[in-house]
Amino acid sequence: MRCTKAASCYSWYDIRDTAVSVLEKSTHKVEEFSATLGVLEKEIDTQRSALICIRIWFCERLTWNSAESLVYDVSKQLSVLHQAMFQLVRYSRYRDTCRHVIHCS
Repeated sequence: MRCTKAASCYSWYDIRDTAVSVLEKSTHKVEEFSATLGVLEKEIDTQRSALICIRIWFCERLTWNSAESLVYDVSKQLSVLHQAMFQLVRYSRYRDTCRHVIHCS
């Protein structure tokens, strides 16, 4: 049998079986997608709840407490380091001066 058209090469049963197979695979994919979507919806709800809690936490704290601020802590630590370095340089100068005086005496 020679095929003149692409559709004429397939029988009605072949087309029906192909359609049923595609439908079964599609149904399986839809079920998988629905399950995945359900998990994602729960995850999104959890994240949304966390964001709402964070927003409420920030709205409740209308005053800035410098003791709890990381920026303040870093600034304070840098200030302490700078003061320590200044004191060390001052001590080094005095020590060198004392050594020089003792050596020259």
